[in-house]
Amino acid sequence: MKQDFRAFFLAMSELEKATYAKKAGTTAGYIQAHLITRYKVPRKKLMQSLADASGDKVSVADLTNFFYAKFEIKEKEAIRRTSVRFF
Repeated sequence: MKQDFRAFFLAMSELEKATYAKKAGTTAGYIQAHLITRYKVPRKKLMQSLADASGDKVSVADLTNFFYAKFEIKEKEAIRRTSVRFF
């Protein structure tokens, strides 16, 4: 893993965020509100654009891990909560 997407984005200045977002074909506000919070998962095309615009600091694999890791955690928590325990 090259770098965590959240750390990569939040380390930038406001101008750098706007420039990065524009290169990726989106806005800094969209990234901040929807992507950093993992509220939305970008489509393949946007993930590729985010990786390309990062200048090789964040890869598509890094982005995929960032966005899909939370689903694995939630699935594990749901399974744990619904499991029947016999003591």
